Amino acid sequence: MYMIELSLNILEIHREEDFVISVTAEKDNLHSNNSGTLADDKTKVSIEGNFAIGLSKPILDLSPYEIWIVFPKSKKITRFFRSDANSNTILLTEQCDQRCIMCSQPPKNYDYTHFELYKEAIALIEGPSVIGISGGEPTLFKTELLEFISDIVKIKPDIKFHVLTNGQHFSDEDINTLKALRKSIIWAVPIYSRDASEHDKIVGKKGAFDELLKGLNVLAKSSSILELRTVVLRENIFGISLLANFIGINLPWVQSWSIMQLEKKGYAVFEWEKKFYDTSSDFKILSKAIEISQARGFAVDLYNFPLCTVPSQFRKYCRKSISDWKSKYIKACMPCADKKLCSGLFEWYDEASGFKNIKALK
Repeated sequence: MYMIELSLNILEIHREEDFVISVTAEKDNLHSNNSGTLADDKTKVSIEGNFAIGLSKPILDLSPYEIWIVFPKSKKITRFFRSDANSNTILLTEQCDQRCIMCSQPPKNYDYTHFELYKEAIALIEGPSVIGISGGEPTLFKTELLEFISDIVKIKPDIKFHVLTNGQHFSDEDINTLKALRKSIIWAVPIYSRDASEHDKIVGKKGAFDELLKGLNVLAKSSSILELRTVVLRENIFGISLLANFIGINLPWVQSWSIMQLEKKGYAVFEWEKKFYDTSSDFKILSKAIEISQARGFAVDLYNFPLCTVPSQFRKYCRKSISDWKSKYIKACMPCADKKLCSGLFEWYDEASGFKNIKALK
């Protein structure tokens, strides 16, 4: 098992402007200037009647008809869409107006707002699909983002979007636009505690909880589809049942609540032992929160929980949530009968400081 690289380096190219291509290994399937064929040695892509792209090393994991965005000046390729991937996501920006204590991708002053190229790339997708949009905080470019999605929906109504946002930048002025797009977007919004001060401490921003509730109110008014997300931390685990009650009472319209195990990357690495709560050793607190959510009538999903770390009666809530390009299975997983159904572990998972009870299911 190895980590799939979503960014490729260009060794040689005779073109200056950025462009989009669909790449295949099938030599008889070229049909336009937007098509490329991977050579037998896996190091070159030929574009029909034009030129070739030389890669810095062979690509051994090409999906059928991958869609690439090529940036000749920086000599980079983004593998925008992989047809056999379990998720395809646009990283719109690395900027963020929060500093979450466990952020797996700490904010940087970089943006990737290539909206026109994204439109070209999505136009090449065949059939229905879901495109993720994440950051940083994507709604720092809220106007451009909503216009982009509106344009896509007009030309490709079978494309849906799953947008991860802190939910703090919506206003009543957005309601009509959000209402028009409500069938095309799932908004995934984090909430870490029912206690404002605890939530604000986790996200590193005073007043964040109050702004979050205002944003959620706008999403409710527009009948938007909402997925709430909560990362399990030592800071919030003992109040997670109270949060379940809070959601059921105050946000009964949510589509689902995703409870997520911690990823050891970015800010989470620092003081890991003070942040990571090993639910493989003690699942009782989470079990109560799940039972409350079921009693309140909203769906629960468990993200980043290997099946073997969850009691059998709760495994039905586990999702294969870790993107295929960054997931792995360790030695203890190899004989497991349910490995194909399991999220596995992050590529950077550290056995010495992770779950104490990883074992193969039989």
